[in-house]
Amino acid sequence: MTTSTAERDVRQDLVAHDSRFHALILSGAGNPVIGQAYAQTHCHLHIFRLYPKDIDSAGTVAEHRTIAEAIANADPESAEKAMSDHIKNSFKRFARAFEAGARSAPLAGLTSLPLRLAA
Repeated sequence: MTTSTAERDVRQDLVAHDSRFHALILSGAGNPVIGQAYAQTHCHLHIFRLYPKDIDSAGTVAEHRTIAEAIANADPESAEKAMSDHIKNSFKRFARAFEAGARSAPLAGLTSLPLRLAA
């Protein structure tokens, strides 16, 4: 079964959003050790997103919004809680997908290239 262009576009947008969001957070943190650790693990999350076709992006985007609002409001306690919740929820989402047999699911049709360059 193939993935529609619309599904690919939404998933590609999520990956782009996620990458930009985390890059901004890491840039603001100014901690190169955390940045390096993230760089070494985050690519695996995007590779994983190639497989499950049922990952809900709404939860991820809502969690990012909560984190961004806490940072914008200079509320470190809320930002820390929101980040912790996001990490826990992300783990649960990935674990559910693996339990559902996501590894054997068809590829979602994402590429590592921007859509305008992908064939």
